Amino acid sequence: MLESTFDELEEVEFTLDALAATWTGGGTLVPRATLREAGARLASMRRWVHAEQAVLGRLGVEIGALQGFGDSEPSFDRLDEQVSRMLASIDAAASAIGMLLDLQLNQRSYLVSVIATIFVPLTFLTGFFGMNFGWMVDHIDGMCRASRSVLSRR
Repeated sequence: MLESTFDELEEVEFTLDALAATWTGGGTLVPRATLREAGARLASMRRWVHAEQAVLGRLGVEIGALQGFGDSEPSFDRLDEQVSRMLASIDAAASAIGMLLDLQLNQRSYLVSVIATIFVPLTFLTGFFGMNFGWMVDHIDGMCRASRSVLSRR
């Protein structure tokens, strides 16, 4: 029962490793649909394993209460440890998905910051010099008259 869940979890982890290698190798973004699918599989596995843990815990209590079956408790403790490890592995894989999404968000934020660093000062300068200040208009108008008089003298 747990072996098939471990196999499915291993398949999801291989998928996440491949996505991480793709993203870090070429810098291409990981498809969100693939991450969403892996997250959905992990969520359903977690619900299923959590239900297994509850059933195994209840079975351990019930069998331990039966006469002559008191020595079976260590085997249920071992199963409970395996289920707990499975839940921890599922949580670690979900954390890996979150890490991939955070890396993508950081990459996009960096790109937006670089673009803003270039365009914000340019926008300020064009906005400032596009205004019609009296002193600037007089100064530019004076410069235009002076250049016209220089050109007319030639």
